[in-house]
Amino acid sequence: MVWRGRPLALTGANCPPVIVQVPAPVTPLPKPLPSACFPLDEPKFGQNGPMRDEELKYPKWEREFQDTILEFDHDKVPETAQRFENAVFVRVQELASDSAHHDEREAIADATTTISVLKKYKLSYPGK
Repeated sequence: MVWRGRPLALTGANCPPVIVQVPAPVTPLPKPLPSACFPLDEPKFGQNGPMRDEELKYPKWEREFQDTILEFDHDKVPETAQRFENAVFVRVQELASDSAHHDEREAIADATTTISVLKKYKLSYPGK
């Protein structure tokens, strides 16, 4: 809805017209909402806690990754991050002579970046 006209107090004054736009009413969302990522009845990481080892795609290091990103105690983050880094180091050594596993190498790179950002923000304090 658009209202056009001059302000009442300025009638007769040489002012440009005022245009007021009122937003359209909000339409309700359809029910049930569609799931964009995964079905809500299927447990995944973050929905009902960490995934079990047999559900992990890369169990040799993913458990340590989950433990680190889910750690809320700032004092324990360095320890869990070190366990993750050790597990990744061992796995990268295992993959060193194998030209396959491109998906896992990419997942390791992404997880390592995530942990480095997490360490920066969870462990840095104002003034450091």
